[in-house]
Amino acid sequence: MSYDITRWKQKSIDKLIINLDDLEYPPDMIKKGWFISIDYPNPIDSTLVHINIGSEGSKEIVGTLANGLIEVQSIDLEGEGSGSAFYYPLRKALLNSTGKYTAKLVWEGGDSISILTVIDGKITEDEDD
Repeated sequence: MSYDITRWKQKSIDKLIINLDDLEYPPDMIKKGWFISIDYPNPIDSTLVHINIGSEGSKEIVGTLANGLIEVQSIDLEGEGSGSAFYYPLRKALLNSTGKYTAKLVWEGGDSISILTVIDGKITEDEDD
């Protein structure tokens, strides 16, 4: 059982770009049913994407996709399996990202609270009160 995120609150985003190819699960997790899926919700704007990076609940990246790169508009990662989704595909993508991103994460109903900061691929996660 993974340690899950109860609440993901995006604080700021500034030109966060991630590579679609970096959003992948290891083979053993794929065999267990973990997957990445892409939805194009707007037929008029074919660059807008919703990328599901988990099995259940809210685990989604929204952005625009061009040439294999996603300019992220929002990240929402909550519920069952969110810890695994964060540590496997999302973290890898963030390590190779450019731009800036900050979010407040509430883990396991308040067991711990942290501030996630990403600046050009450098990830820090500091405890918050």
